[in-house]
Amino acid sequence: MWSDTYRQRKKLQHKQIVIWCVWLKGIKQMNQIDQTNKPNQIGQTDRSVSDHFTVDAERTSMVTSMLKGRVFIVDDEEHVRKTVSLALKQGGYEVLEAADGEEAIATIQSYPTGFPVHAIICDMDLPKVNGKDLVAFIRATLPSVPVIVLTGHPDVQSAASLFKQGVVDYLIKPSQAQTVLDAVRRAIGEQAVFE
Repeated sequence: MWSDTYRQRKKLQHKQIVIWCVWLKGIKQMNQIDQTNKPNQIGQTDRSVSDHFTVDAERTSMVTSMLKGRVFIVDDEEHVRKTVSLALKQGGYEVLEAADGEEAIATIQSYPTGFPVHAIICDMDLPKVNGKDLVAFIRATLPSVPVIVLTGHPDVQSAASLFKQGVVDYLIKPSQAQTVLDAVRRAIGEQAVFE
């Protein structure tokens, strides 16, 4: 009774509707995540925040061709590293990560001709080698690379001391993703002016 052309057209329409529904469902889920978990907050205690985001291969390859710089994140809290990493990747940055101060030092030392990063984001409360000692190591080894502190335990005296050591920004967890992106953009921009 139905012609083959009519059936094919209906199948195509059905596929298009399914695609739109999946897309709309993804948008709805993102809005729900934004309202319930506030994924724009970096450093929250909800460890599932970064699990809700995926970056497809096509978008990743497009972003890779337009990189704004490479950023090294050092934080012992995996959810913070992943969330900051995601925000930076979506902002057009390439990201390297380390879970503690010792791993960060080993990573930096593994590049004999110089560590190829444009900025470093560092927590202060790190295992093995604390953040203050890591910042001192970075300032001695990579004096031209800007360091941004991202800490959950702000301290005025510590902040003043870190600024004297050459830290360019001091952010407090939880920070908005845009705040972190702006700090990185400013740090890399200022570095480019002085080079």
